[in-house]
Amino acid sequence: MNRADHTDIDTLLFPRWILPMTEGCPVLEGHALAIRDGMIDAILPADEARRLNTKAVSYTHLRAHETEADL
Repeated sequence: MNRADHTDIDTLLFPRWILPMTEGCPVLEGHALAIRDGMIDAILPADEARRLNTKAVSYTHLRAHETEADL
């Protein structure tokens, strides 16, 4: 799901895991979601996403919420 032109990316999301909803696809770690016009435009390695020359308005890092059991 990668497009060659990533210059119009609005937001880059860096979740801990990406769970593809396609049978047989592995859980992705160390990847980023590139969002354009409210839709996922690309899923790419996080290192590659950080090097993109985009006009992204925000880089968002998602963290799992800690519970009292985790403390």
